[in-house]
Amino acid sequence: MNTPNSTNRALRLAGSVLPGMILLAAIIFLLCFFSITKQVCPQWLESVTGRPADRIYSHWSLLVLTGALLVDLIIVTALRVPLSFAYLGTWVSHLGVLVLAVGISAYAARSIDGQCVAVLDDDGAWTTVEEVFVRYMRAPQTEQGSPGLVAVPLHQPFTITGVKYETFGSSGVTKDYICNVSIGSGASASRETISLNHPLQVDSFQISQGAWLPSGENPRYIVFNAASRPGLNVIWTGLAMICIGLPMAFYLKPVLLKRQSAKQSIADCGFRIAD
Repeated sequence: MNTPNSTNRALRLAGSVLPGMILLAAIIFLLCFFSITKQVCPQWLESVTGRPADRIYSHWSLLVLTGALLVDLIIVTALRVPLSFAYLGTWVSHLGVLVLAVGISAYAARSIDGQCVAVLDDDGAWTTVEEVFVRYMRAPQTEQGSPGLVAVPLHQPFTITGVKYETFGSSGVTKDYICNVSIGSGASASRETISLNHPLQVDSFQISQGAWLPSGENPRYIVFNAASRPGLNVIWTGLAMICIGLPMAFYLKPVLLKRQSAKQSIADCGFRIAD
């Protein structure tokens, strides 16, 4: 049979958790909605939100809901979780969620996806890749009415010095696309390699293989994918904190609380005997 005190505690707990659950449900709904419409009708999504479909996850509505969820988590943690060593795992995991959310928000708001192209000229030399083309809503529109491209210059241009197309034996199945590149110019130039599983970091962009045209041993155009991924270190830090804090909260906290309860019981018994 429930007592009034237990009922009140349950109501207070539900009242403190309910706003966070509503915010989380709203975030999940928006993520699902954006993901589906991004695939089914991207042009409609861009016209409604005013953002490119590939940058929809940095929409203000998601950022506002995420911020509200973080504020709610901070308030609930401060009010309901005691500041003691026994609850260290809970504090670490909750702080990990905050760090993870900040990293994801920075990733969504500031990440950039684009492409750069190298062309084989008539003399057999590859043109220098000096800029990355990124699609933005604020760019001049094309003839079809869709947003155009913005050229982001590279502080460290790179040039292809050699290409190699590898297959698995005589099967003809593609194994790897390899580009030997030179970054910079003069005595300070460095030699690097870009392959399928070996991207290259240039400035803030991660350059990876995109497409060879025509595909095979003698391409004349090579398209590289360029991606800027800010916040990844923050995301990994938050995940590490959660992975450390959850086992502490589920396994270490009960042991510590049990020991504290046993010590308190012994202390209470000592007081009663002394009385």
